[in-house]
Amino acid sequence: MNAPQIVALIVLFGGLIAPLPVLACLVFILPSFGAMAVVPPSLLLGTSLTPGSLAAFFFVLRALMRPEVFREALAALGDFRRLGWLALFFVVAAIGAALLPRLFAGEIQVYGMRTPWLGAVEPTVANFTQTGYLFLSLLTTAVFFALIRKESAFRETFLNAVLAGGVAVIATGLVYIIANATGQGDVLQAFHTADYGYSAGAILGQLRVLGLTPEPSVFGQLAVSFCALLLFFRPVYPRKLWRWKIPVVGWGCAVMAFLSTSSTAYASMFALLGLYLFYDAYALSKEGIVLRQTAGRKMTAAFAFVLIVLLAALLDSSVLTYSADMVDTLIFKKMETVSYIERSRWTLTGLNAFMESYGLGVGAGSVRTSNFFANILASTGLPGALLFFAFLARLYSRHAPQRDSRDEAMIKAAKLALIPMFASLFLAGTTPDFGIVPGALFGMIAGLAQPMQKTRQGNS
Repeated sequence: MNAPQIVALIVLFGGLIAPLPVLACLVFILPSFGAMAVVPPSLLLGTSLTPGSLAAFFFVLRALMRPEVFREALAALGDFRRLGWLALFFVVAAIGAALLPRLFAGEIQVYGMRTPWLGAVEPTVANFTQTGYLFLSLLTTAVFFALIRKESAFRETFLNAVLAGGVAVIATGLVYIIANATGQGDVLQAFHTADYGYSAGAILGQLRVLGLTPEPSVFGQLAVSFCALLLFFRPVYPRKLWRWKIPVVGWGCAVMAFLSTSSTAYASMFALLGLYLFYDAYALSKEGIVLRQTAGRKMTAAFAFVLIVLLAALLDSSVLTYSADMVDTLIFKKMETVSYIERSRWTLTGLNAFMESYGLGVGAGSVRTSNFFANILASTGLPGALLFFAFLARLYSRHAPQRDSRDEAMIKAAKLALIPMFASLFLAGTTPDFGIVPGALFGMIAGLAQPMQKTRQGNS
């Protein structure tokens, strides 16, 4: 183990005994260190245990040690009006991961999670690890639901954790830029201990920023996710954060997404900006009522930004030429790249596995795709897909008991923030695991849509 791994373990175990809000912050901060395995993969049969996953596990463990949280989470998972559809989706995925690879062993060709070549379906360790990651995401959803219901102060814990996560994205991005600008990029190799491969380089002479994640697309998706969270949740932050800190960090994450030069991040960012342009929540009044504004002000700002860019291009034609070349390379020529062809082959092969398995799928962890929704079909079959989409339909129909309240503003913000995340998963999702951050938002929406029970003012 090297020094960064030892430090990460110290921080994580320190968080395990720290107050719960500290551990919640680590859940959102440590995904920015996604290139690191805190334990050498060779000791875990090739499984890379990242700081973000371990932080989420510790958070769930700490929270479920509280009897009232455990009872509320368990009740929610058994109730189809709350999280029951998602729980049943996991049950189908878990049973499928155990049985389907054996049922279709040697009969269907897929790209495996750990093999970049085409091979026959067979039971592997990945069936268990991917099911474990999905279970962790489900438990995160249930715990966030329970904490939102039981502790009114957990709303502020969540908001502070999101801000900390956004700062971590920017900080790790700047570390990568500075290290490479000063010729010290090799120093960062100490953080690349996960068995995920490593992808860096430049496009048209521009350094592809990946922070401390395995590749630019992962960093770009992370930056877009925190940009969405901060911009859409901004109206419900306290005024001292609302005025400057939240927009600065939020747009800072947008800059990092741009510097990643990831086509997936750019497409997700485009979806985010389209939603944000017509997002009318502005701030909260002293009475806790949501104040709204029309899209006119944002459209004026967008028009001014475009005008400035055009003026800069007219003053320096090389700027226009470079921008056009960058768009051409990342968007229009993307389909000609080896990466795009390879990832498209993964997805098509996964969908073919869905058809050849008679709609049952071949089990979570058996197949790699480049589309989350295609992977749900390929891994969990039609039953899993129907259950997951039933849950999403139920989730997006939910509202807070009071429509003009802060809770309703948080529900709307969570629903909108999920859309760019789903866009990223649609373009680059390799497993049926929806993830820790989307899971937290699932739990928040479901929890806020329920009438509040007896609450605790603090959490520890």
